[in-house]
Amino acid sequence: MLENMKMEQLEYFGIPPYLINIWKEQYSDYLLPVQEKAIREFSLLQHNSYSSSHHPAQMQKNSKNLLVHSPSSSGKTLLAEIAALQEITLQKKVIYLVPLRVLAEEKYRHFHRLYHSIGLQVKFSSSDHRRHDEDIIRGNFHIAVIVYEKFSYLLLQYPKFMNNVSLIIADEIQFISDLERGPKLEGSFNYLKNNYPDLRIIALSAFSEYLLPLSHWLEAKLLTSSYRPVELRKGIVRNGIYRYREHNSKTTGEEYFFPPEEVRECDLAGYLKATLKFLIKRQETSLIFFSTKKEVRLWSSWLAEELSLEPAHTALEQLLSSEDSTSKEELTSLLQNGVGYHCADLTFPERQALENSVRAGELKVICATGTLAMGVNLPVNNVILTGQKVISRSASVSNSPDNLPHYRRRALTYAEVENMGGRAGRLNFAHSFGRIIFLATSLLELTTYQQLYFAKGVGDIPETLLHRPVVIQQDLLSFLLYNIAFGCTSLEDILEILQTDSNKKSSVFWLHKFSQKYTETDIKAGLNRLEKKGLVIPPLLPADKNYEISEMGQLVTAKGITFATYIHFLKWIRESEKGNISELEILLLIATSHDGVPFFTDYPGSGSRIVKTKKKNSAFPKWKEYLRLRILNLIFEQQEEGKPIFQHYIKTGSLEPVRWQAKKELSYYLTLKNVLLMQDWIRGKELRELEEEYGILGGSIQKIGEGFSWLADTLAALAAQLGWKEERALDLEKIQQLSARLITGITTDGLALARLQIPRLTRGYIARLLLEGYNHPDCLKELSEQQLEQLLPARLATEIKDKLDSGSSSSESEQKTVLKVSDQVSKYLTAPLLPDEQFKQTNGSKGQSLSVENWLVSTKNIAKQPSNLPVLVIDCGRPDRILFLQEEIAVSKIGFRLMFLLAQNQGKMLSYEQIIDHLWPDDMDATYHRLWYHLAKLRNATTQIIRKKEEFLFKVSYLQEKLLRVIPGRGLLLDEKISLEIKE
Repeated sequence: MLENMKMEQLEYFGIPPYLINIWKEQYSDYLLPVQEKAIREFSLLQHNSYSSSHHPAQMQKNSKNLLVHSPSSSGKTLLAEIAALQEITLQKKVIYLVPLRVLAEEKYRHFHRLYHSIGLQVKFSSSDHRRHDEDIIRGNFHIAVIVYEKFSYLLLQYPKFMNNVSLIIADEIQFISDLERGPKLEGSFNYLKNNYPDLRIIALSAFSEYLLPLSHWLEAKLLTSSYRPVELRKGIVRNGIYRYREHNSKTTGEEYFFPPEEVRECDLAGYLKATLKFLIKRQETSLIFFSTKKEVRLWSSWLAEELSLEPAHTALEQLLSSEDSTSKEELTSLLQNGVGYHCADLTFPERQALENSVRAGELKVICATGTLAMGVNLPVNNVILTGQKVISRSASVSNSPDNLPHYRRRALTYAEVENMGGRAGRLNFAHSFGRIIFLATSLLELTTYQQLYFAKGVGDIPETLLHRPVVIQQDLLSFLLYNIAFGCTSLEDILEILQTDSNKKSSVFWLHKFSQKYTETDIKAGLNRLEKKGLVIPPLLPADKNYEISEMGQLVTAKGITFATYIHFLKWIRESEKGNISELEILLLIATSHDGVPFFTDYPGSGSRIVKTKKKNSAFPKWKEYLRLRILNLIFEQQEEGKPIFQHYIKTGSLEPVRWQAKKELSYYLTLKNVLLMQDWIRGKELRELEEEYGILGGSIQKIGEGFSWLADTLAALAAQLGWKEERALDLEKIQQLSARLITGITTDGLALARLQIPRLTRGYIARLLLEGYNHPDCLKELSEQQLEQLLPARLATEIKDKLDSGSSSSESEQKTVLKVSDQVSKYLTAPLLPDEQFKQTNGSKGQSLSVENWLVSTKNIAKQPSNLPVLVIDCGRPDRILFLQEEIAVSKIGFRLMFLLAQNQGKMLSYEQIIDHLWPDDMDATYHRLWYHLAKLRNATTQIIRKKEEFLFKVSYLQEKLLRVIPGRGLLLDEKISLEIKE
């Protein structure tokens, strides 16, 4: 048997000795079989001898591209690193693509740790990590780690960043078969193949059933290896005996886990406890996968109570410095008994604490959902599978009438079992073998597992191009737009993709089918509509058959939104009033967009504050009424009831909201919940308070914030494309800041600190620094590390000082800051206008503008008319009208009674309850909405009169506030400075 290839032999291929020394220290003195095979048989380091001009029929034999298919921990990562570093030594650049942000972060840290000492410039970019984007766009990197969707954006918007890039490494390429994201990722790679023919692609794949069509579509040689450096046993526990088959040797065997009398039939809890007790005695770590987050939390709590293991001190210590949350409290309790859980409910610091504890060998039992199944390299001996997975099919895909996600359980596929089980027995963690364990608590389960995962022929990869994933398209216009953007530019090309026999072609990976049949006439009509909306450019000459993507169309596809979302945003951009946009309306705009609807949160739990409302006589469940009234309250307090978006979605102009709202789907109320949740999130409300109020945990809140941030950033980009940079710069900046705040959930004052991009500097610590007056990195530079430790945990204080000393935050001081209205001025303003536009006023023929100080002086006499006549006249003999600035306003009976009540109590605040009881004394169903409806009618009428009078044109906001002053969350008053006459 030949000896494995030594690392030193890489010098023959031009690899410098210092890189070989790094790999020997980090990995091994020898290459693993898949690495050696790639070098000896697949020309990993000699690809330049192949020309891109080979005929497609010869592509598998001669292609420079390579698809590597092998199990987890078989050495694919080092294989890619070797190829990447060779390109970099030849003064080329490399892009390393991954499907998830957590993988991008891990890979960035890995490259930085290994190669920073040799001068390698590593950059990292994802949808919510944009700090390195400018460097990537300018080409200031050797290797850039980028999440797939972010790469698509950069590729379409800034194609020049690909200059001098010679190699793309596509990690976890099997992810392209994902139904939600895969079809768009295919478009990005098609664009690469069509526009960069000399570019090399090395794709790394764990188990996938679509290997042959994947390699043909990538035009890549296929390297397959089933060898695992650490042996993996896969088997079933039944009646205490674990019967397995080894992955490499294919031999079978048995292990005695526990006596059969310790468990009962169909008793998963008993089987799980007995199995874990056996494994824990052997000092082995076990990862247990469950279908849902709820199951993960319930089972981990039960196991902690039953097993009572040694505390996980590393994680407990790190959790002390994380923000207070429900999941932190749960994890702390579990970790004290040696059990942890990992799912999307955890915040980043909580996940990091858990993962570090596993690597330290302290945590022996981890319950998890699929978030841990891809790429996170944790040293576990055993993976225990429950055999089921919960999947959702959103209503946007299924056309469900209630517009909500539908959930169903299904059995794990063979590929999922292989890739999830690949977490066991990882290389370099000193374990002789790992295990995949199924628990068969009944004969029926035993039979099911045997047939699905162990029967002969199961797991064989189909050797046919006909076996490809199929996507059912619901959105013709988005489909057309994305195909044109990625190079399918003619009507003939589009029709060819839609043909059912296109599965015979190797140029496509996904098969596209539609929920309804479209004719060529339908396709042409769709293209015509895209043209009218400015997204595509039609052929200019009769002989030219190709459509071109416009700048706006390129932006829409780069951002990854649908055509419907684009139209939704475009309408608001054109209708919104300059200088008068608010966070609330932007959040509602995002939440009601086609791409915003899927960010549904769970129903409020019975213990959440939303459910614990005091209203008894309601036509709605309590939490629905709470959401509706609260958002109405915010709208009217901000005096925004006249805005079209609120009139359309909240019906602020309707007097009978109950009958209207009762017809709405449940999705409507969950949309309102997301709007209110994000409003509280960016205003800095404590995480624990948000969790208790909305019944959703911190990690999920952060995920919604990231999704909203992406759409806010998209909205800002569209607005900038439509001229807001020049015409509405302050409004544009407001949206951009909102996008940044949504990621971390902070107020505007905390943005400068958030830009430090320190993971442990969470929103809670930012709020603490702001409270002490430190709102900028320059302020923190003046503090010693000891002074910082008085405000923050010692480890975080050290990280901040290291970051500041490195000078990485110097560019932040150069960023633009938003002008702030002083406290003295802001109390006069009710609309969210910024100072440049709020205080400009022409002074006679000289065209001079008043200063803020002069404006304040001028407002002191606003309440007095030039003729010393009263501003407001209420005549009890004419209950059909009131006089405002000597102009008549027709009012209803309720409107008159409301104004008369406020006038009688001028200068005194009346609570909402007092006003409602006075106006509707015998109506138990009267709500705030009725009050706000009449208030809005009066506001609109007074505003129209003010706008007609030139001397009051600038004082609209001031007079509106003083005339009908809203005390947020409390009530109304008529300001005592308003001159008033009441005629009895």
